[in-house]
Amino acid sequence: MPDSYYQVTRPKKLKKIYQLLKVEAFRKALLATLWRNQKQREKFFDGTLEGIENLETQSKKSEFGHLIP
Repeated sequence: MPDSYYQVTRPKKLKKIYQLLKVEAFRKALLATLWRNQKQREKFFDGTLEGIENLETQSKKSEFGHLIP
């Protein structure tokens, strides 16, 4: 994906949609179920400076996966 795909262009509109879709409730549900495992969370970010690059890479891979039906 091009870098422009990850740039937020209208943050106020995004926040409104985020609230309408109840993304925060979904996030909490994921953390309580699928993401409660520390190893699973560390796959994306292990808390180190080097982990930031891995977080970006894993996040982009996950986003790309949503595009494939």
